[in-house]
Amino acid sequence: MKKKFVSFALVPTIVLVMCLYGATVNVALGQTTSVSVDPATVTIGGTIVTINVNVSGVVDLYGWEFRLRWNSTLLDVTGVTEGTFLKQGGDTFFASKTDNTLGYIMVDCTLIGDISGVSGDGILAVVKFNIEGSGETVLDLYDSTLVSSLEQPIIHQSTDGYGYLTYVLLGDINDDGVVDIYDVVTVAIAFGSKPGDANWNPEADVAEPYGEIDVYDVVTVATEFGKTA
Repeated sequence: MKKKFVSFALVPTIVLVMCLYGATVNVALGQTTSVSVDPATVTIGGTIVTINVNVSGVVDLYGWEFRLRWNSTLLDVTGVTEGTFLKQGGDTFFASKTDNTLGYIMVDCTLIGDISGVSGDGILAVVKFNIEGSGETVLDLYDSTLVSSLEQPIIHQSTDGYGYLTYVLLGDINDDGVVDIYDVVTVAIAFGSKPGDANWNPEADVAEPYGEIDVYDVVTVATEFGKTA
């Protein structure tokens, strides 16, 4: 009888522990997990734009996948790289597929090995575009999937981005809408100059490394020769 009495006496303690554990789990599950395009609104004039796809408020993220689409007449993807978030947990496998004709990418990443997932906020992937035209486009983030180390889906919301793009014709130094002999002559006259030099022309400094008119600027203008806005 005494043995049974001790067992029943533990019941309230066990129930209390279970309740507290349940409360803790509910708090974690109650967090709002989201995947989003960052910045949410891109307003840029030029030839290149870079965005991040971020995650926030996630718990035990082991693997992820998303698709992103856009107006293919305005943007072309030139690179997709893994962000820093999942790497915090260990080695990863990262893969992406790009279709610039249809205007979409599919990207996925997972940790490797029997380890726990990563929690918190961070960058999942970095996407770099060339701007091919002027206009507006939704950066449509869709079919996103988050998976925990227990191989369970993580409920989340996804948020698109939006781009206001102004195409700037690279190499059009005199801004007349065409890369022609006048632009070639301008960069040639400024060749070798740096800020402060008599022949320095900041408009001719069209390529990295900036701060000097060098062969990269000449090659850039030559490559764009004949193009029109």
